Amino acid sequence: MGWWRYWLMGDLGQQFDIGDLRTDVMSLRSQLRSETRTAGRGVEELRRENEELKLTLAAVVRLLIRKRVLAASEIESLIAELDSEDGSFDGRLDSPIIPPS
Repeated sequence: MGWWRYWLMGDLGQQFDIGDLRTDVMSLRSQLRSETRTAGRGVEELRRENEELKLTLAAVVRLLIRKRVLAASEIESLIAELDSEDGSFDGRLDSPIIPPS
């Protein structure tokens, strides 16, 4: 109500407005905490999945090197080639995994 409460009820109306605002702020804080917890769980799940993928990739790469299917230098060269496909060396692959034929 704001100005109407203040105009009609003076300081008492202003106190009601302050109380309403406090209630709104507490509700928003609670909602934010809840959403932050949910997002935090999603981030942690992604972090675990990323670590699992890194472990699996490391195992495959080391196995290829150990069995002399590929040399470490060949893998490093291919990584650099793939990284540069999008025009920048940023440690990301923005192109398709399997190139178009």
